[in-house]
This record gives sequence, C-alpha cells and structure tokens, in this order.
Amino acid sequence: MIDLSNITLISVSQPCTDTKIAEIELKLFKKFPKQYVMFLTQSDGFESDIVRLYSISEIEERNVTYEVDKYCPDFINIGDDGGGSAIMLKNSFFLDYKVYLVGHGVMTPAFMEVIGDDFCSWLADGCPLEALN
Repeated sequence: MIDLSNITLISVSQPCTDTKIAEIELKLFKKFPKQYVMFLTQSDGFESDIVRLYSISEIEERNVTYEVDKYCPDFINIGDDGGGSAIMLKNSFFLDYKVYLVGHGVMTPAFMEVIGDDFCSWLADGCPLEALN
C-alpha cells in the first residue's frame, strides 16, 4: 500500500484497473513505472492542497495537449502543481524512477528539476515541489 498519509487530500479517485492502465500505455507508446502503476491501482489520481495527479483518463489528453512526445519523448506528464508546472516521470524503459517538475512553457528535459528520488518516497514526503540538492 502506498503511503498518502502526509498529503492533505481534497479528493481521491477510485482505483484504476490494470486493463485501463495497459490501454493508455499502448496509446501513448509508454510504459509506466511500477510504483506509479501501484499508485493508480490504489487511487486513480487525486487532488491535494499543492498538487493534482491526473486520473488515467486524463493522462492521455494532457500528454497530447502539452505535446509531451514532441518536447519530452522519454517522459510522461502525470500531474501538475496548479501553477503552470508539470509533474513528470520517465518512461520505465529508462530505469530512472525520479520525479521531475518542469514549466509547461519550457517543457524540455534541460529545464527539469528533480523533486523526488522515486515516486513512492515523493508521495510519502507529502509531494514536495522543491528541487532536491
């Protein structure tokens, strides 16, 4: 079970099915990291006081709208901070489990900041948005 106890949750979605996750992975030609898949099967997104993690049905639309494949082809946009920045994970084929933050207007890897060493610890820490040192 993924720890969400340090997050002030406004709303939490019902769990997502493995079938729906696989469907969106195929549509995006991406493979979600295992920790993120575990999260989706526990909660299909949520809204907190500082971040919004998209539901599986929103992920495809957000990645297409923000042209993630064009500007950050190795990444998946999984949420935002409500202030113009995207929360990103790397496609699991790359074995990079960090959580990244990047402005929607400069969405390239060169402008990304690492905000978590891995998805589960980032959630357990309360979804901090400050860059790690």
